[in-house]
Amino acid sequence: MSEQNTGANITLQINEDDFDDGVQYYSYTFTLEVEGNIAEVSLQDISMIKLDQWIAFENAVNNNEESILTFCQSNGEVTLSTKDGKTTFIVSKYGDSGDGIMKLIARNGLIRHAVHELVQHLKKI
Repeated sequence: MSEQNTGANITLQINEDDFDDGVQYYSYTFTLEVEGNIAEVSLQDISMIKLDQWIAFENAVNNNEESILTFCQSNGEVTLSTKDGKTTFIVSKYGDSGDGIMKLIARNGLIRHAVHELVQHLKKI
């Protein structure tokens, strides 16, 4: 499937973090730019998602299949999912002090390269 060039671009930035315990951590920031508009999605401490799950997610993105990764379920959710040729990142908060949800939805063709970069980095660490 070819993607039409809309001027949109998604890039991945890998950040190294070193906390007091001396353990190396990484965070991953996806940046979507469309006609001067920018949205950033940052994933931190993704260690609960195993490499084989990321590889399966990448395959689902590439083949327009359905897959979901769940990062946190405490008073809300943080998920990255793919379905019907689109990838969706959701952050929601439930409970006292108000509820809210934010979504970023991108065509798989836009996010494919960034997901591949993330998987390649995880294979090295």
